[in-house]
Amino acid sequence: MNEQVIFDMTKMMERFIDEGMAEIDIMRELLNTAENAHLTSRIEHFRIGDGTYSLNDLKKIQAEEEHEALVAKHR
Repeated sequence: MNEQVIFDMTKMMERFIDEGMAEIDIMRELLNTAENAHLTSRIEHFRIGDGTYSLNDLKKIQAEEEHEALVAKHR
């Protein structure tokens, strides 16, 4: 039986929010952590709050965050 390992990053996200980090910076840190967990432990799935995401999902979310920040900067 192949058990799916899910790395829960909810507490990490909550700590970043409590520290006053910007959304884009929070997502960048979570993505960096997820990439490192994937490289070192081959973890493929990550829980943040009530959602569970693949590494690719997190990469897409980060790209969207960066795009939104860029658009907002040029308004």
